[in-house]
Amino acid sequence: MKFDSTVERWTGSVETAEYLTYPQLEKWEQALEAARALEKTAGIAEFYGKLLPVACEIVTKWEIVGLPEKVTPQTFPGSPELCAWLIESIMEFYRATNHVDPK
Repeated sequence: MKFDSTVERWTGSVETAEYLTYPQLEKWEQALEAARALEKTAGIAEFYGKLLPVACEIVTKWEIVGLPEKVTPQTFPGSPELCAWLIESIMEFYRATNHVDPK
């Protein structure tokens, strides 16, 4: 699946496989649980820090202007807006894996 960035500063897209594998599903759900446990007590950076490593693993192709071909949490820009977009894209991918494609 391809996701086009909605963040003005970071134009381009990321791509994933057509579906989450079961190990990816387990990692993503564990990361979601860890992030939700911090939701009321942590700052945004700590919250996203639980999700970003798994999100970076799930992305198979990075085409965001200014970023390397393979992005890791260590090379991800300090942009909460970009991180929020990426996390929402992975959530959309997560939902799409679990629903019937109307095509």
